[in-house]
Amino acid sequence: GVDTTKPVTFKVVVTPEKEVELYVNNNKIEYTKGSKYEQFQNAYAGGYLGLVTFDTAADFSNVVVVNNGTEVTDGFRTNLTGLTFLNGTWNRTDDGLYSNGNDVFAMSDVNVKNFTLEATVTIEGNAAAGLVFRAASNSDPKGEGTYVANVDLNRGDARIFTFGQGGGDVGSYALP
Repeated sequence: GVDTTKPVTFKVVVTPEKEVELYVNNNKIEYTKGSKYEQFQNAYAGGYLGLVTFDTAADFSNVVVVNNGTEVTDGFRTNLTGLTFLNGTWNRTDDGLYSNGNDVFAMSDVNVKNFTLEATVTIEGNAAAGLVFRAASNSDPKGEGTYVANVDLNRGDARIFTFGQGGGDVGSYALP
């Protein structure tokens, strides 16, 4: 399984062909595509990026976004710019960006289509932390069409899911 006492590197990639790739600790994982995968491919038009925690404390560090092959630069220990903190508290610490809460978002002003978003996260406890993408609004990250790629230690999986009407799993992978 994933050692929760050590940081986990987590990455989501959306290709120009609208394929979603998921990596845990630099290993590409072949996940089971859920019923929402085709809907995602048909509707995907890009959107805002961010970070999320669910019912846990987590430190995000080394957050990097590559937009259409070009690395976005600026910011603290990250190149994900213009972060807005929603539904709770985030603190900059020596270990990274720290949050302790339920559905606590850090949303960026970066709006992308084909990208790589990668972060190293240390999850405290038995819950979830993830990367937000395709958000139509960086002020309403749980809105229609927002997607999250997360590591959920309580469920024992890495998954991609969507919020809103018709929400659900896009795909999941049982963690070793």
